[in-house]
This record gives sequence, structure tokens and C-alpha cells, in this order.
Amino acid sequence: MQRNGIDRFEVSDKLGKLYSEMIFRKGYVHSDPHPGNILVRKTPSGTAEIVLLDHGLYQ
Repeated sequence: MQRNGIDRFEVSDKLGKLYSEMIFRKGYVHSDPHPGNILVRKTPSGTAEIVLLDHGLYQ
């Protein structure tokens, strides 16, 4: 992430908010959360975008 100019603190903050919303507001849990299932990419505006892969969602 550092090499691509992505702020790790921004990613950490977004991941926390993402999982909190998923669990507490939507009632879902990503059943296979590991680094291989989290894609982080830089948007054209320069912010970090998080994409969850292989959801394995459960309610």
C-alpha cells in the first residue's frame, strides 16, 4: 500500500466502519475475512477503496 500511496490509517478506518455497518446495521457477517479476500485499490481521486472478495455471507 505504501508503494502505491495508499494511507494505511485510512484503510484501517474504512475497514472498521465497513465491518461495523455490515454486522450491526445490515445483520451480515463475512465468514472468511483474511488478507487474501480484501482488495484495496486507489481511486482516481486518490482515496482508498475496499473491495471484499469471496463473501461467504451469513445472516
